[in-house]
Amino acid sequence: MNSDSHRIFIGTSVHHWNDNRIFYKEAVSLSKKYNVELHAPAEFEKKHLKGIDIYGLPLWEKEKDRRTIRLELWRRLSCSDAAIFHFHDPELIWIGIKAKLILKKIVIYDIHEDVSATILRKKRLNLFGKYFFYISYKIVESIIGYIFNHFILAVNFFKSPNKINTTIIFNYPIKTDINKKIMKNIDLLYLGDVTEDRGIYIIIEIVSRLIKTYPNLNVEIIGQIPRLIKNDLEYELENKKLTNVISLRGYIDYNDALDYLKRSKIGLCLLLPTQNHINSYPTKLFDYMTVGVPVVGTNIGYLDKIINEAQCGYLVDPSDIDGTVSVLDKLLSHNSDREKMGENGWHYINNRYNWESEEEKLLNLYSKLLLQG
Repeated sequence: MNSDSHRIFIGTSVHHWNDNRIFYKEAVSLSKKYNVELHAPAEFEKKHLKGIDIYGLPLWEKEKDRRTIRLELWRRLSCSDAAIFHFHDPELIWIGIKAKLILKKIVIYDIHEDVSATILRKKRLNLFGKYFFYISYKIVESIIGYIFNHFILAVNFFKSPNKINTTIIFNYPIKTDINKKIMKNIDLLYLGDVTEDRGIYIIIEIVSRLIKTYPNLNVEIIGQIPRLIKNDLEYELENKKLTNVISLRGYIDYNDALDYLKRSKIGLCLLLPTQNHINSYPTKLFDYMTVGVPVVGTNIGYLDKIINEAQCGYLVDPSDIDGTVSVLDKLLSHNSDREKMGENGWHYINNRYNWESEEEKLLNLYSKLLLQG
């Protein structure tokens, strides 16, 4: 039992229970002072790990599957004696409103991205649908700014529903030691959501050219693959004869992902220049740097700034396939360059961007909210 008896209810209907930010960073940090229960999609009903009670919600494949998840989450919250409801998904806003007005709980909305900008990028919506949902969300934002107790932003480039009651908690990595004895048997690795705007089709084209020089190339793609493009990606790999070269691992536990990272020679961060990518901190870049893996990334925004400052890799224009292939060829063939850049990145992260400072902000915020009641 923690010294502070306050119970915290963390809820997500979208993210898997072992999401890096939600579980390994925020929940684990909060468990140092409070009794934390996490309710999230999982393959089990209940487990206790790292001081946290984890209650599984049904796994989902399609968005409509999450309706039953939200109903179950509300049922559990209604029966909980938790002082704080901390949620992570825009679709849980209505539950947050009821938790505040009906259950009288302290409510924190943890916003991971610019939701309104994401709505405008959704390909499945026509122009009318995009602006209808965009305006609707903006109206909801203006309302919850007066209802919820606090907002947490994972980035600092978009506005909070309430500027005063907002804390920015960056998704910085947890410190990790470099183990130089680990065999680097993965040539290229991409970690993150697997989407077109994050460069997956560019990666496939680049690999199809690199294998002419490196026929035994080993490439790992780790991250959630949207159902809408999964079949197309598999067709692309088969068409380009890359099924034995590129492995699509899907979403895996963060600790398992770390194992892949540590065995990698180069990390890829070939994001397309969308507004979201230009303005936000690239957390996957931090993940590569924290285990000493050099990076080849897009020459935009914070990617450009941090890779230049840290001297931890090369910057490229992903639309220039030949140029990117040339850079990767250079890095693959020079082991000493990779080691030096990897060490540069590791030192930079440990000195400037790591989770310790963000944990302190999170714990201070909770202390303040609980004092206010």
